[in-house]
Amino acid sequence: MIKLSILIPTVIGREAKLENLMSAIRPQLTDEVEVFTLCDNKEITIGEKRTALYQASKGLFSVQIDDDDMIPDYYVSEVLKRIDSFHDIDCIGYIERCIWGGSRETLSDFSLRYSQWEEQKDNPEFTHVRTPFHKTPIRTHIAKQVPFEAIRWGEDHKWSIAINPLLKTEVYIPKIMYIYQYEHENPKTKYGIK
Repeated sequence: MIKLSILIPTVIGREAKLENLMSAIRPQLTDEVEVFTLCDNKEITIGEKRTALYQASKGLFSVQIDDDDMIPDYYVSEVLKRIDSFHDIDCIGYIERCIWGGSRETLSDFSLRYSQWEEQKDNPEFTHVRTPFHKTPIRTHIAKQVPFEAIRWGEDHKWSIAINPLLKTEVYIPKIMYIYQYEHENPKTKYGIK
């Protein structure tokens, strides 16, 4: 039985970033985990790509990891432990480490405890708080119910607003489970805007 689907949207020209992520994922794989990547040359929107990835998922839970981000070496085992231990959960919350331009670091928190996305510049613990979204493992049959808008950026926040009313139960992992690595790029180039 596939318990976790790891879904990775990518584009031509980011092969090195994808391989870096895959080098962290491969040693963690078991027969209970599948990985899907969907690559194009920005012909379709990121929203359409994320929807297609969820629709292809066969796992009990699914999570999307962006090709330029990273996960720690305990990611899969921690998620599978929660899936095995808590049979009535809809999603899994956790902490994200954000690396801004390779120099500045902050923490974000993803959880059903929050009612909306907020920036908290004065919070010594979490700079950003988020409701669950594609970066958090979500029960696949729920994720498949809500298509992403066919847009090139901002799809993540809009989807979190749409999916949030369907998520009722959560287990929370109080450790860093996702590493967001921000590097500035021209928005038109990054998002394929013509």
